[in-house]
Amino acid sequence: MKTLPIFVFIVWSGVTSLGAAQIYLVSGSQNTKVPEKFATELISVSESGAVSSEVEIVSKDAGTWFVEPIYEGRKLVVMSESPYSKLSVVDFDTAKVVKRCIQPPSPTGYGGGFLEWVANVPSVGPAFVQALGSDKGEDVIRRMSIDPSVSCESSFAIITAADARSVIFNGRAGIADIGANDLPSFRMDARGSIATLLSGQLIYPGYVIPENLRTGIEQPWFTLLINNPQMMVASITSRSPAGTYRVVAFRKTDGAWLKIPQVGGAWGIVRGFGSYVAMTETRARGSEYESAGRSLWRKGRSARCGRAIFCRSARIAA
Repeated sequence: MKTLPIFVFIVWSGVTSLGAAQIYLVSGSQNTKVPEKFATELISVSESGAVSSEVEIVSKDAGTWFVEPIYEGRKLVVMSESPYSKLSVVDFDTAKVVKRCIQPPSPTGYGGGFLEWVANVPSVGPAFVQALGSDKGEDVIRRMSIDPSVSCESSFAIITAADARSVIFNGRAGIADIGANDLPSFRMDARGSIATLLSGQLIYPGYVIPENLRTGIEQPWFTLLINNPQMMVASITSRSPAGTYRVVAFRKTDGAWLKIPQVGGAWGIVRGFGSYVAMTETRARGSEYESAGRSLWRKGRSARCGRAIFCRSARIAA
């Protein structure tokens, strides 16, 4: 029997106008870049535990290609696969799809999108952003405003690479950390400056990791994990010798740089929820390490989940 993978978001505050106890989930694929297509639906969970589908955001025939929540704006952006390429915006406060737009044709000489993300665009606010390629090796960046009061016709516009640099990213999720949307790749130079290559330009978001947080890591590999109005969280991995892994955070309220302590024998999946970082801690019982949640671990295996996984949160923003 085939089971449908589920990619889930919980509207933690509930949809307040409908009652604080109401919980909504969004179903989909655990990896949006797979040949097999899955529908994305908004699902409600009642106080009794009953589950019902409220609205189909993306049909199974279309398939889901991109999903990203914007917690500060209380929206969810979902894009269906090509050739449909329909963008839907779900509002957390009303539990409704408040905007649906079909992407216009690419500018003359440019093909379809090859990279998608969400960014805070100057004078627009949170927007869906997509890089459009061409056979000349050049690309342009187009945005769509997620503001439901802005018409679809007025939502799309070509922007500069600098305008798309303020990436909104809440971390990777899903089975084996593969349920993730695309994201521009970032790099770190010898001085700790972070940059990304967009439209053939090296763009600097303005982050410089202090030397004391980079000490001991040779040939570092930088990975952006979280970026929101409260914080930027990243990992620095040593390529030579391999194995050294460090997670650092920049607190935007006071400009403080922090090293997130490693909890357990290995790093797990890292996600951001506003001013909090959530990390999965996974290891076998009997380890030399002592977990803060060890007393809550199961005493045996579970037929559904195997060994226990304990999730720990650390507050980053003051």
